[in-house]
Amino acid sequence: MRVFNDSEKLDERKFSKLLNETIQSDIVLIYQSSINVTEVKASEAFEIVAQFVKLGVVKIADVRFTSQIEIDPLGVGAAYRTNK
Repeated sequence: MRVFNDSEKLDERKFSKLLNETIQSDIVLIYQSSINVTEVKASEAFEIVAQFVKLGVVKIADVRFTSQIEIDPLGVGAAYRTNK
């Protein structure tokens, strides 16, 4: 799904919808690189992902890695579920 707005920036409404539909956790892990990685409250994820996506692909997961999201710098977000 497209998660960028017409200005080619991460759209908070679209991002929140994808996050809330995919990850059922109050805490999420956000990974862009070995330097850009953090664990935050889901409610704080948008600001961090908006910054990290400028640098490359961002991956978001719940702490058990049962649900994951990948946001591409082109503005596409994809949800994944695992059987763990």
